[in-house]
Amino acid sequence: MKISKMSCLMIVYITLFCANITPMVYAECQGDLNALSQQCYKYVEISGPKENPSQECCKVVQGLDVPCMCLNFSKVFGRFFSLEKAVFVLRFCGKSLAPGTKCGDYIIPPRQGR
Repeated sequence: MKISKMSCLMIVYITLFCANITPMVYAECQGDLNALSQQCYKYVEISGPKENPSQECCKVVQGLDVPCMCLNFSKVFGRFFSLEKAVFVLRFCGKSLAPGTKCGDYIIPPRQGR
C-alpha cells in the first residue's frame, strides 16, 4: 500500500506537534514551515535521488532562519527526511551553513565540489 505525500506530511505534522517541536520552531524561528513542506519535501525525502530544488522551494528557503531551526532541531525530523539532502537544498538555494554546525545530532559536513 503506497502512502500519499499528503498522508506522509500529516503523519509528520501530527508526530511533531505531539512532541511539542513544531510549536517551538514556529514560535522561535522565522520561516513558513507549511510552505517549506509543500514546496521542498520532494527534494529532501529519504527515498529518491538528490536533485536540484525548484525556484519555489528556494524562495521559501530564503526566508528560513536556519541557525534557529538547527537549535530547535530534533532527532524526530531526521526520521522523515534526509538531512544530507536538506543540507544540499539549503546550500543550492544560497543559504550558507558552516561545516561543523550542529542540527540536533547531525553535524554539517564540509562543502563538496560542484
